[in-house]
Amino acid sequence: MLAALALVLSASLSAPPDPPQDGQGVSPVPLVAAQAAVPGTTGEPDRLLRDGEAVVSAAARFAVEAGVPLADARLVLYDGQEALVEAEGAAEIGSASSRFTLAPTAALRPGSRYVLRLEGSQGRDVHDLSGRAFRPLSFPLRVAGEPSREEPPRRAKGKKGKRRA
Repeated sequence: MLAALALVLSASLSAPPDPPQDGQGVSPVPLVAAQAAVPGTTGEPDRLLRDGEAVVSAAARFAVEAGVPLADARLVLYDGQEALVEAEGAAEIGSASSRFTLAPTAALRPGSRYVLRLEGSQGRDVHDLSGRAFRPLSFPLRVAGEPSREEPPRRAKGKKGKRRA
């Protein structure tokens, strides 16, 4: 009985279990923090949400920190039409975590929706240094302010009809 107790005790002291997995056998990236901040301001950065839409400034810059060292990952921003937004990014891969930053090259459109995504650089899934796969992380965003109301182009005034030969 003492041997069985020692076996149970040693098993409980071993590495923590893997995070819960989805039906495809891939767990989400362990998230430490995700935030948006405006350079040159003194306020606290806005926390980004995985399960709700965060409101951010048009001048926001983004940072996501994962609780594992990721070898195959990138932080990208998609607009409402799922087009990649031009931005400059950086990655810092440590022995126990990863930090990704992203700065759009132009101001975001007020009132528009975007999705910030930590995804694989070679495919959909993200991979750590040992090759273990994780699901991408997505953060829905809406830019503060009202969308611009651009007028549609006006037609030139004149008679409509068929041209005579």
